[in-house]
Amino acid sequence: MKNIFIECKDLISVKNLYIKLVKENHPDLGGNLELMQSINAEYDLIKEKGLEGYYHYVGLSGQTLSSDKINMEFDSEVFISIVKFCMNTGLIVELCGSWLWISGDTKEQKDHLKELGCKWSANKAMWYYTEAPYRRRGSKFTMDEIRATHGSKKLRYGVDNLLAA
Repeated sequence: MKNIFIECKDLISVKNLYIKLVKENHPDLGGNLELMQSINAEYDLIKEKGLEGYYHYVGLSGQTLSSDKINMEFDSEVFISIVKFCMNTGLIVELCGSWLWISGDTKEQKDHLKELGCKWSANKAMWYYTEAPYRRRGSKFTMDEIRATHGSKKLRYGVDNLLAA
């Protein structure tokens, strides 16, 4: 075990690092087969046991992660303006990883949500917004699966601060 993902603090950073490492080290692209096998083994361990299980396996059981500790410091004015708009119109805003999921009575607000850059997810019947790079996968995850993987916080807007409810 080479502890390749030891610096990753969440599953999104694990996935992003994995994609980067595959592009650099895949044997079909001139990379090292042994290193690629090690990368795959650690990535599979994280998929199977989660980050806490991975940290325990590599001997860092004191390392703690929590889906309750979601970074609430966003630089994006768009992100913040979406949250402010939703709070002022009574819509429900949920932060899952780096994605905003918007629900409630959104029908009257759909044009404004589109203007803000939100997209409609028909299979979840919710609006969403993210600034993270996103690649569509063949499988469709339920909101419960997304919440379990990335954590979830419903947001409310307080005096000049975004607060987790």
